[in-house]
Amino acid sequence: MSLYRLKGTAGAVINRKFDLDEPVRIGVNGGIPPVGELAAEISFADGRITLARHGDAEVQVNGETVDSAQLVGGDEIRVATCRFMVQAPGLRPDRVLTEDAVRPRRSPWPWVLAALLAAAAAAIAGWQLGWFVRGQATTPPAAAPAIEPATEPDKAPPATEPATDPPNDPATDSATDPSTNP
Repeated sequence: MSLYRLKGTAGAVINRKFDLDEPVRIGVNGGIPPVGELAAEISFADGRITLARHGDAEVQVNGETVDSAQLVGGDEIRVATCRFMVQAPGLRPDRVLTEDAVRPRRSPWPWVLAALLAAAAAAIAGWQLGWFVRGQATTPPAAAPAIEPATEPDKAPPATEPATDPPNDPATDSATDPSTNP
């Protein structure tokens, strides 16, 4: 692969590529190879791209008419209705990959799933503890203070009477006791 090349960008040479391994000759009508009179010659030697105009044809580099010029990548050459762009594909570095570019990307889905599971577990725990019931305190029942019924200091609590046996009634006693029946 050549370090430099010409690429046709307009006219009869559009999308054609010409390596600059050898001098490229352009005709007065912009054609390569030239048909008839020669308009310009572009050559690559000693690390430089040189354009030399031949004859009376108008040759422009980046919009300015020239007789000769040193070209660099990106320069536009115009001869008649044809345009060329100087390209330098051989100077492009090989694809440089950094460690970040070659590191495999990790999917965010495991983290999203873990967050959803944690939120669901928290919701279930809150529901079990009664945090989501309307009208009740948000503290768990074990932490609530014990409330005792209020008593008035003037009144004494009612006394309980001891249990007593019913009075002895002979009519009922004989009916219930079979040994006393005649």
